[in-house]
Amino acid sequence: MDALVLTLASIGFVSLFCQWLAWRIKLPSILLLLFAGILMGPISGWLAPSKVFGQLFIPIINISAAIILFEGSLTLNFKHIKGLGIFIRNLLSIGVIVTFVLSFITTYCLLKLNWQIALIIAAICTVAGPTVITPMLRSVRANARITKALKWEGILIDPIGVILAIITFSLIASYHTDHTAWPVIIEFLKLVIFATVMGLSIGYCLGKMIVYHWLPDYLYNVAILIMVITCYAIANLVDEGSGLLAVTLMGICLGNMDNMPIDDIIGFKESLSIMLISGLFIILAADIDLPSLISTLQPGFLLFLALQLIIRPIAVTLSAFRSGLHWRELMLISWIAPRGIIAATIAALFTIRFHSIGMTHTEGLVSITFTVIILTVLFQSLTAGFLADWLGVREPSAQGILIIGANPIAIAIAQALNEFNIPCLLATSNWCDITTAKSLQLQTYYGNPISEHADRHLDLVGIGKLFSLSNNQDINTLACMRYVSEFGRQHIYSILNKAAKNPVINAIKHQAASRHQGNRLFSNNITLDELNTRMAQGHFIQATPMESNAAVNEIQAKHPDALPLFIIGNDHTMTVIAQDRKINIKKGQTLLSLRPPGFINNTQEAPQE
Repeated sequence: MDALVLTLASIGFVSLFCQWLAWRIKLPSILLLLFAGILMGPISGWLAPSKVFGQLFIPIINISAAIILFEGSLTLNFKHIKGLGIFIRNLLSIGVIVTFVLSFITTYCLLKLNWQIALIIAAICTVAGPTVITPMLRSVRANARITKALKWEGILIDPIGVILAIITFSLIASYHTDHTAWPVIIEFLKLVIFATVMGLSIGYCLGKMIVYHWLPDYLYNVAILIMVITCYAIANLVDEGSGLLAVTLMGICLGNMDNMPIDDIIGFKESLSIMLISGLFIILAADIDLPSLISTLQPGFLLFLALQLIIRPIAVTLSAFRSGLHWRELMLISWIAPRGIIAATIAALFTIRFHSIGMTHTEGLVSITFTVIILTVLFQSLTAGFLADWLGVREPSAQGILIIGANPIAIAIAQALNEFNIPCLLATSNWCDITTAKSLQLQTYYGNPISEHADRHLDLVGIGKLFSLSNNQDINTLACMRYVSEFGRQHIYSILNKAAKNPVINAIKHQAASRHQGNRLFSNNITLDELNTRMAQGHFIQATPMESNAAVNEIQAKHPDALPLFIIGNDHTMTVIAQDRKINIKKGQTLLSLRPPGFINNTQEAPQE
């Protein structure tokens, strides 16, 4: 028992380290997780998952895959695919058929594999890797249409690929028994109908319980997790694999219901999915037979080349009829189709199924699948960003600022940062403020930045930080809470308003919790009212090139009223001078500070662009 606990703890620790390292070096975490699993398993021999977990090995993999697919399907809202419906439908029908047929021809005719193994590998090749595509798209920063198309395809194609593998295997099994296809057709219809009814009915009933508050808030996530596992288990009574379709439809049903607190649910499920994905990849990679993997490197590499350069482009091209997508967008979509956790799970599951019908020579099934997974992820993650740049379909880096409010200090900050090509978007419901900002040619959004309209229409392309500078402290707090998942807690900033000076209002019980207010801008002693007062008195934001921190200290010593705001790097990156953050300026960087009128700058002013 102690050895099992140590094994689980080790898997968890290595998973965490791989995720952190992938974040630091900007690579998909699956690569590091796969290599870590191979190192822990077949190379060192320290981890043997099938022996450690015994009969629980396959159930653990299957339930984890179901939770991962459910979490992804929760984010599939039909409102977000306007204009892409035809293309996504074609990818899931024409694209799947083309990929299956051409993959079978490749594996059977070119690689000379057994036709039965070739059929299952062809079915595996139809699935994508949503857990790999999502982090890959974050680093590639493809435009919205490419991102949405790949995200929808990656999630929905997995249960379709599983069902295709099940039907294919059923045909193979019938070939070994009664040589008739009617039982297979009946089994297919039963599987799809039962899984659809099960997933949609459970999703609808559970959604209504949440919307009508028949469950307390603290039970939402627990109830959903239990019902996902229950839905998967019941659907699998018909056939293993139908459970994945059921939980995917359950997630889509919940994700498209009105008044569903989807953000709270997704937050929990995302954390759970990251943990499961990390552990699963290590476990599955550790269970690979290394000699078999080495022996199938050549056929696996040939299959990868066929998928990457021939099969995927043909499937996407044939699916693009009347889609309205530009050829540049289609080319990047053709390039990105990594295989992931579902492909590995199908390979492991059907190896066992082949053994059950007396076929024991199935070593190539798992090893070729893992070769394709590793090569697609490695190659596409290293090249997709360069291709997106070359094609001109990459969004700008998220250096921009969403500023809540358009009062004088907010406008002054936006103007100063725009001079250094750092885009700023001012959002407010105050018509006078928004009119002033528009007259200065600033980018604006007129409306409540936390409204449903803002969720649908607020363009956040290139935006990576939030400054809450509204005169309404409640709006500031709500905006920080709304956008923390969008930008990350480290990129959320706010400032106290005039009310914070009141000793009664300043009491802890009258303030929002600090975790809901973000990082404090500029100084803990400065308030929004004071900044706007300074602007009314003629203070202005000035850019000054600096040589070192000594120059900053000299300015602050001579002019204590000067307030440092931002540091602009040589590459036009911006660092916020926030509460308790030490100023660290390097030679050639520029300091933006709020200066009093009549301020004499002894250094040469930064050139305005």
